[in-house]
Amino acid sequence: VDTFLVGVIDIMYAFPSILFSIIMIVILGRGIVPIFIAIALTSWVGVARLMRGQVLTVRNRDFVVSMLPLALPVAFQQLIASSLNMIDVLMVGQLVETSVAALGLANQIFFLLILFLFGVTSGMSIFTAQYWGKGDVENIRKVLGICLAIAILVAAAFTLAATLIPQTLMRIYTEDQEVIRVGSEYLRIVG
Repeated sequence: VDTFLVGVIDIMYAFPSILFSIIMIVILGRGIVPIFIAIALTSWVGVARLMRGQVLTVRNRDFVVSMLPLALPVAFQQLIASSLNMIDVLMVGQLVETSVAALGLANQIFFLLILFLFGVTSGMSIFTAQYWGKGDVENIRKVLGICLAIAILVAAAFTLAATLIPQTLMRIYTEDQEVIRVGSEYLRIVG
């Protein structure tokens, strides 16, 4: 499997991604779906090569084997969560442009939540790693508790704002009343 993946990665690196994207769009036709497919087929190569190198450096370590059952469900959950916005845009992309604009702006609000949660958990992981190196399990528990409390409070605040004052949130990005109306309906549903 590794040899096959390395071969595919090398082929993708040898072929210019912009040319590959143009060919894919010519084959699949115009529209947002062919663009997403072209981007998806060309943007994974660098990350895959980097991840392969990282996996090769740690694959025989015991902690990797014990961490895998925990990491795979979390990674799958993040894949689903991050794909939600793209799937929404693909589905709504067939509608009028007001709906697409409203969806894109509403998703930016949730992107802010994801960005904040990423920052909090990244900071938490740094403290956790430091305390783990010291063998200080008590402070690890404290940091995890603080991080969880902050994440829950901020997520609850975003949820309340999205369901109770979606128009105000949409006005951050636009003054178009129709976009605000459609985006507010979407925020109430997903909030």
